[in-house]
Amino acid sequence: MVAHVTDGNVGDAFTVDDTGLMTVTGLLDFNTINTYTVTVFVLDDMVPTFPLAQIYYGPHNATVTVTINVIGELFYNEGQCLL
Repeated sequence: MVAHVTDGNVGDAFTVDDTGLMTVTGLLDFNTINTYTVTVFVLDDMVPTFPLAQIYYGPHNATVTVTINVIGELFYNEGQCLL
């Protein structure tokens, strides 16, 4: 399978591996962006065994919405971390 982010990847925040697993590549700033909408392209490299197989194996695009919810914030104050 081949998969990669094609749109909406602000600051290259996400990556998708060839298994389709999406991961965060760095720090996400909730105060700047709290919702990302990314488009992922996927193509299964499996060889179709019958004519209609292309319908099932792709290529396909999927829209993924990632929403960041802050449960508790970490504050830094003169060498001390405070929750």
